[in-house]
Amino acid sequence: MRLRSVIPYFAAGLGYLAITVAVLYTLIANFTTATPGIAGENADFAQFHWNIWWFQHAIFQLGRDPYFTNYILFPYNINLAYHTFTPLLDVFALPIYATLGLTAALNSWIVGSLVFNGLAMFAFLRHHRVSPGLAFLSGALFAFTSATMSRVSFVHLSMTPNGWLPLSLLAWDWVVERRRWPWAVLLGAVLYATLLTDIQFVVWLALLLPLYALYTLIKAEARMRKRIVALGVLAVTVFIGLSLIAPLPQLVAGMGNKYGEEFQGIIEDWYSIHLEDLIAFSPRYPVSERATLGVLLPIGLVVALVAGRGVRGRWFWLAAGLLFLVLAFGPTLKPPGIPLP
Repeated sequence: MRLRSVIPYFAAGLGYLAITVAVLYTLIANFTTATPGIAGENADFAQFHWNIWWFQHAIFQLGRDPYFTNYILFPYNINLAYHTFTPLLDVFALPIYATLGLTAALNSWIVGSLVFNGLAMFAFLRHHRVSPGLAFLSGALFAFTSATMSRVSFVHLSMTPNGWLPLSLLAWDWVVERRRWPWAVLLGAVLYATLLTDIQFVVWLALLLPLYALYTLIKAEARMRKRIVALGVLAVTVFIGLSLIAPLPQLVAGMGNKYGEEFQGIIEDWYSIHLEDLIAFSPRYPVSERATLGVLLPIGLVVALVAGRGVRGRWFWLAAGLLFLVLAFGPTLKPPGIPLP
């Protein structure tokens, strides 16, 4: 019976892998010799190549903290906690790097991230009794959004595995339902793995997870709420405790620098969406890091309203989605340039 319960997840994983191979067939054909990119644009493959190499070189050959290096601007030390260092990627890449080389290790992370994204969303939705077909479709829409594929094209490896978002929510569900300390520890570990991937995911979870936790607490039995809150505090404690190993000390060591201040206004506009991005086809910005929601938003909305009848919490997710959509516009609604609170 236990094996039968695993089969849908295995099949879904194979399905997402098949979609990935079909979408990135050129990359698969040149797996050990080429990385993604856009003609005429500077992708970020070089820094992630270097990350993988430096991580193993610092630990196994130099025996030093990989978060600090003088290999970039010698003899000055650089704090890599403020760089897209992706230590989790570097760990997972070690065996592939050792056997197939740097390029294969980098491409393996891309393929694995897309499959992970779809499977994490599939698992979260199946946990909430969404039908296998709708859960698989939703996982595919989540894994292969225009924004994610833009990250793949520009080799922004730290931002490709966004499956940490639904996986963190699923880990919280386990805490609420099983109410035992090992599940709180697991949630803390998932949050820590998210931090080791990219700090931006933790920022997003700081908005999403408390909102979802409040929603689940309201639905929980009143006599169980104190225990659930205590387990949530334990999960946060585990997360902070692990973060004290890395990267919190390294982040604290770099406090006071003015890195990135000159880009503040530019970045706010760069990574916010415009009204036309809600329905635009992705070729509208063929050589830009601006990514649109393509036609996925209206398709997903129609599918959710029609096929999602009876799904628990659908109105909560619709309201939450609208809230985060407003936040995605950034400080100004463009066009016509209306300041947002």
